[in-house]
Amino acid sequence: MVILPEPLRLKLRVNFLILHLRGQGIPCWIQAHYRTPDRAHRWSTAYSVLSGKINVGDLRCLADGRDLDGNLWFKPEWAPGAGDRAPANEFAAIVANANELGPRKPVYAEEGYASTDPRRRPNLAEIPISKHITGRAIDLNVEWAALGGPWSAQADELIARYGLCRPVTSESWHVERNKAHGMNVPLRELFVAIWKYLLRRFK
Repeated sequence: MVILPEPLRLKLRVNFLILHLRGQGIPCWIQAHYRTPDRAHRWSTAYSVLSGKINVGDLRCLADGRDLDGNLWFKPEWAPGAGDRAPANEFAAIVANANELGPRKPVYAEEGYASTDPRRRPNLAEIPISKHITGRAIDLNVEWAALGGPWSAQADELIARYGLCRPVTSESWHVERNKAHGMNVPLRELFVAIWKYLLRRFK
């Protein structure tokens, strides 16, 4: 018996879901699958700064204000006279810089480095490692309005039928393989979805 690697098992389920949705005329595509550790760290740290979880002192103690990846998080003139315990997000220049280093839309993001890895500084030790690092999560863009909204009963049912789950309640686009439940889609329905997609694609 051949057991597919976890990232491939996830991607197969997501691709079947995409074919189903596109067969219904609903736009849907994979936004992101794998994420490099350095990018995950940069995005996660930016979110921690913007959400007030990192203090000025955490940034001030970085050599030249940079982490070990070379990202600049702090300059003395960005927080003149600030105490070490002051939340970094109280200073406009630090916030503007974090926005530049983070994703286009600031959202919660998990880390790329282990909690004991010095490259994680200045981020918090308790933030988990992102599942995008190992390909166990996919960011999926869907026109959820066609399903009654991102968290509608119809959307949840469809996600579950394809053996997927969305464990991050603030991120409707983040999907993972549901390890407790497989796909509950008849083979005939999969072929119909593929056929409908091909008709729309090449008509």
